[in-house]
Amino acid sequence: MSYQGEPSDIEISAKREPLETAAALQLGLLLITLSRLDLLLDQYLAKAGAAPGAVPLKRLMEMVDRVEDPALRASFRQWMVRAHRLESLRTQLAKGRWLPDRRRDCVVCELPGAVPAEFHASDLASWVGTLKDMVLEFRQLCATEREAHARASADFMATQPA
Repeated sequence: MSYQGEPSDIEISAKREPLETAAALQLGLLLITLSRLDLLLDQYLAKAGAAPGAVPLKRLMEMVDRVEDPALRASFRQWMVRAHRLESLRTQLAKGRWLPDRRRDCVVCELPGAVPAEFHASDLASWVGTLKDMVLEFRQLCATEREAHARASADFMATQPA
């Protein structure tokens, strides 16, 4: 509510255009969560000493190839496959025109030269959930890798003569 109990323009619009409001909220959450994932990936690669400049997933693959634990290496690779599948979503978010279609109760994403894609607000919310899960999973993988690296360093130091 705005000053003195009068509804704001946003509140009035939300009542008239629930599809547009729901889609805008989910699209915004998608952008923020995807940015959070990208930042986390960049920070981890910087800490891990990966060579700067290349595509982040390529840099991560190079780093993962050096992980000694086969199960951890496989988990990272499975995560990267899922991350690679996000490329079409990234393109749609960056270059698409998103418009509500009240007749079909969906939001249409139009990309030049591509068939329009239709999404329901629940589809977008599902993508947000997937991205949040991927953020958590990547954090867990990174923590596991750091612990394994620290153990390997400690084991190496313990075998060195004093």
